Amino acid sequence: MIIKNKKMTSKMTTIMIATIAISAFSLIGSEAYATNSYSWKWADVSQDYFCTSSLTTITKTSHVSPCSNLTTSSNVWEGISGSTWSLTETASSGTPVYAWTSGVSGAGLTVITINNGVPIGAYIAMNKNLSWEDSAQDTSTNGYDWRSATGHEFGHLANMKHSTNTISVMYGSIAENQVRRSPDTHDDSMMAANY
Repeated sequence: MIIKNKKMTSKMTTIMIATIAISAFSLIGSEAYATNSYSWKWADVSQDYFCTSSLTTITKTSHVSPCSNLTTSSNVWEGISGSTWSLTETASSGTPVYAWTSGVSGAGLTVITINNGVPIGAYIAMNKNLSWEDSAQDTSTNGYDWRSATGHEFGHLANMKHSTNTISVMYGSIAENQVRRSPDTHDDSMMAANY
């Protein structure tokens, strides 16, 4: 996901984010998409994830509860008509979600490890250097919407590419105070086709 950083005196676009690893060493880059999903799929439609203690160290407003809000963020990809995809939070198994601290220039990063065309592991890292908020409630502050960004990364975990629809949770960039928490109908149809 690309971050659009809005400042009082200038507008800057800082590029990076939401990269998916094909192996431990090679990455899929950004491109224009005819579809919103990758060619690989998880064999198991029921995936686990867990919140690491590092998420408690992110800069956040009082409306953000990093681990609790992950449940809400992951739920945007469940219950889609025709799909059986589900994510379950566990204590310590499955995909770890943690705070990313060094060399970060985006909101979040999802890395999927692929072996012979099949995903075998993943992790999600969120940028510790940003100010996180609940942009629907924190209307007097400038920060990045935690639920929008983590929902986006969970979308990548579920095999979703970036969307060209600017209101979709899978759109490839996010600005301060922007809320995008819902997959669009094309995302829904791709999820139903995959899982």
